[in-house]
Amino acid sequence: MIVLIVAPGAESAVSDAAHRRLIESTPKNLIALCNNHASADADIDVLSLPRRIITILRNNGITRCSQLAALSANDVSRLSGIGEKYLKTLRPHLRAE
Repeated sequence: MIVLIVAPGAESAVSDAAHRRLIESTPKNLIALCNNHASADADIDVLSLPRRIITILRNNGITRCSQLAALSANDVSRLSGIGEKYLKTLRPHLRAE
């Protein structure tokens, strides 16, 4: 996973071509997290998911957005407590298969 942090005022240090390559190589779910002002390493609480889903994720060791974004729907479906309804809710936050 590539995480790019640009200091305020340093935007010109990243060329347009490098920025395009980074965006093209970044999974869409991580771009969505950034667009929603959530750091990829933020706590899963920032995702505004139902409390029950947050509890299930935490019980399965998933506490960060980056951990959730790295999982596929198949991975999540194997977690204890995740059924089809919760999987549908989580799908936008998961890695594309």
